[in-house]
Order: sequence, then structure tokens, then C-alpha cells
Amino acid sequence: MNHSVTVSTAAPSNPDRFGLPHRLIVRKQILSILNVSRTTLWRIMANDTTFPQPVTLNTTKSQWILSEVLAWAEGTRTTRAN
Repeated sequence: MNHSVTVSTAAPSNPDRFGLPHRLIVRKQILSILNVSRTTLWRIMANDTTFPQPVTLNTTKSQWILSEVLAWAEGTRTTRAN
């Protein structure tokens, strides 16, 4: 039996400025990306009005747009470097 796999090389539809599709991520992934604790993330979300707002899927589940979190992190690093 011959099973072939076709890999699409087409660009994702509506990519963001990082070339990524608009992908949703959960809080645990944000902690990993930013390398911060849950408490630190909570403080950032409570005190930094520039941090991306979550996309609320239902009353118990919130997710964030990956490109917005990456852009925020990039902006924070740039600001601290100056």
C-alpha cells in the first residue's frame, strides 16, 4: 500500500507581521513564551494596559492571539533596551 503525503507550501491566509497565522494560545503558553510565573503574568495583565486583551471563548476559557503577545513582548524588550 502506497501512502503519499502532500505538504502545502502555500503561505497561511491573513498572516500577521511575524508571518504567522492568527493563532490562539492559552495562558500556559504565554507563561512559557514570556518565561514568567503565573503571579507575574497576573501583575502584567492588571497593571500594563498595553498587554493584549484575551479572546473570550466562553465564561471559563480565554485565549490570546499569538502575534499580539509576541508584538507586546518585542515592544517591551525594545523599551527596556533604551
